[in-house]
Amino acid sequence: MNILINLAPSFAILLVSLYQGWREVRLRRERRELQAIADAMLEDLKTYRRVLKEETAKLQDSVTCPRCGRTSHNPDDIGAGYCGHCHDWTGEP
Repeated sequence: MNILINLAPSFAILLVSLYQGWREVRLRRERRELQAIADAMLEDLKTYRRVLKEETAKLQDSVTCPRCGRTSHNPDDIGAGYCGHCHDWTGEP
């Protein structure tokens, strides 16, 4: 009986340690899953912004560079948002 009493605290500590380890593993897995979802959402957002920019550029007939002030009517410059004169982007590439 005395041995069981002495083992009970050790067994309780072992159970608590196992539970904490299991919980930490579960939280790490959930964190990885959430990070994967966030990364996928970010990629979708980047794709959406790129497509929106391309579609908006199709509606424009010119682009003006904020750096040098020149205007380009070249469809490639409009679509890319690029200034061929100062070789800079007119917005976020």
